[in-house]
Parts: sequence; C-alpha cells; structure tokens
Amino acid sequence: MQKRPSYNVNPALPPLERSANLTAADGWRESITSAAGQFSHDAALNKALTVHGSLVGALDALETVRQTRNPEHTPAQHLGEVQRQARKLSEVYIKRAQEALNELDQRITRADSEIAERIGVGRADPADGGEIRAILRSLEPEERHRAILNAIEQGDTATLAAVWHGRPLTVGLEPSAMEGLKQRASATHAPDLLQFKQSLHKARNLVDEASREVLLLSDKAAGNPVAQKQFADQVVQADMAMAELARRM
Repeated sequence: MQKRPSYNVNPALPPLERSANLTAADGWRESITSAAGQFSHDAALNKALTVHGSLVGALDALETVRQTRNPEHTPAQHLGEVQRQARKLSEVYIKRAQEALNELDQRITRADSEIAERIGVGRADPADGGEIRAILRSLEPEERHRAILNAIEQGDTATLAAVWHGRPLTVGLEPSAMEGLKQRASATHAPDLLQFKQSLHKARNLVDEASREVLLLSDKAAGNPVAQKQFADQVVQADMAMAELARRM
C-alpha cells in the first residue's frame, strides 16, 4: 500500500514579535499620567495615550485573526486577508498617530512658555540682555557657572532672562551646559510643569516609536518565508490528495 503523505493541516503563523512599545497599554498610561501629576488629565496627553492603547488593542485583534483561519478559506486567501487587514490597521493608526503627535508638539511649546512665565524670564530678550551676557562671558568658567546658579537660586530674573534667551556661545557656555542650567531653573521654579513636560515627551516618544514599528509589523503580518512555504505546501498537498482520490475512483 502506498504511504500517504503526512503534513500539518493547519500550520500556524508565528506570533508577531512586538517591542515593549506595543504592549501593556494600561501600564504605559498609568506610568505617564502618574508622572504628569496635576496635569494628568491634559487633553493632548490623554489623546496620545488613547491612540496608543487603541493600537495595542488592534494588534491583539490582528493576532487573533492571524491564528484563526476560516476553514472555507485557502491558505493563500488567509495570508492575503491578513496582509490586507495589517496594512489597513497601519494606515489608520499612522494617521491618528500623526494627529496626536502634532497636538503633543503644540502642547510642549505651550508648556515651555508656561515654564518661562513661571521662572519670570518672559518671552523675549530683555533690553540689557546683551550687556549681561557680555559680563557673564568675561568671567572664568567656574565663576560664570556659579553666577548663573546664584541667579537661579535667588530668582534673579534679569540674569536668567539674558541666559534663557541667549545662544550658548554668547553666554560663554557649551550647549549641554546651557540646557542643564535651564533644566535646573525649571526644576527650581516650575517643578510641576517640568515634570509635565517630561511626561509629554515620554508620550511623544512612545507614540512615535510605536508608529514606526507598526509599519514594519504590517509587512511581517503574513509570516516569515518558512511559514508562508508551509501554507503554500498545503495547496500542493491538497491537490495531490484530490488527484489520488480521482485516480482511485
């Protein structure tokens, strides 16, 4: 008797590999909103986290579709449908993500203005800003750094405004040192707003990185070449089985 060929009647697609950015949406929301403190209900922040949560949920649903082939569909039909749904999911999410990112950018800009207002440096360079920067620039590095730290601690808004609105070179600072002193001033005079701004950046990075990753996942949704070959083999094996039945009838 001729030995019947054996094969897997329903080879499974391997689960999509997702980074931490595309899992545990509730955990991300809790972490970011908790850090935002009194600003946890901010509209832009919560819109971004809602978009992220909807993506994670949609990917969970897509995974179920990938692993649940309709018996009436051929492997090729199943792979085609999975690919279509993955690309549709990607297109919808990318659009929503971009809207959320735009709103986050606008909110971050407003947060910067609110921090500047709280510190007392205003929105423009003061009239004597250039003179103050020249004095700071003439000091020795250690003395310059100490003078700016004293201005931060004492709330010397004239000196702080000159530093805040100047370029690093005009103050005599490296860009990284300039940014560090601005962070110090923000933490001293507007700690809640600084923490909120950091939460906005964290949400922005999360949504941005997730949107990049979902583009790659949409191309992998139909499985790797090995899994696709298993599904293709089903078609060949089914044809062989039907041919054998026809021969014996």
